[in-house]
Amino acid sequence: MAKDALALIEHLNWYKCHIVGVSMGGMIGLELALLAPHKLLSLSLLATHAGGLAGRAPFVGILHLLRALWTRDKHSQIQNALEMLYSQKTLSDPDKRQYFYDYHHQRVTNCIPPTLVGVLGQISAVQRHYIGYVDLLKIRYSPFVTLVIVGTEDRLVRETNSYMLQRVLGSRFVTLEHAGHGLSREYGDKINQALLGKNDG
Repeated sequence: MAKDALALIEHLNWYKCHIVGVSMGGMIGLELALLAPHKLLSLSLLATHAGGLAGRAPFVGILHLLRALWTRDKHSQIQNALEMLYSQKTLSDPDKRQYFYDYHHQRVTNCIPPTLVGVLGQISAVQRHYIGYVDLLKIRYSPFVTLVIVGTEDRLVRETNSYMLQRVLGSRFVTLEHAGHGLSREYGDKINQALLGKNDG
């Protein structure tokens, strides 16, 4: 996928660009940073990890993923997605819960559901993803700045993975209290501010 991203960048004739990756997108961003560091102005990593044993999802996240695979009832699918992606603080607000319920209801209703093979392929890609310490150091000393953003209630990516990335990459670091794996939708304004603050430099 990093090669696909690079091909798109070159097709668009972009000399350099800012890369922002959330979850699996962050993993692709890390691969792209190794593949073509000369193309990056910055690399921002949200709710992601470098892989390996430390990158395994928490048990509660694995349960949510299994439910997502086997649940067929639309309402149950949406409820599982809400619990998997958003913090308890967000879901305890009736207006926010309804907003995200409606958002996911629209997705479930209007989007073509992924095949089982497709879902398993994505899970396999995430599980096999690994950027070792030496390669992370290559990214650290590449000619672009890095930013790591983490939510404190992520059920799919352990918070400690973000701290590890920050330490090895020497990144600017932003912690979003009461943010889940869906932090880009929960705290979009704060994330935009963090990105703009970094990219303005």
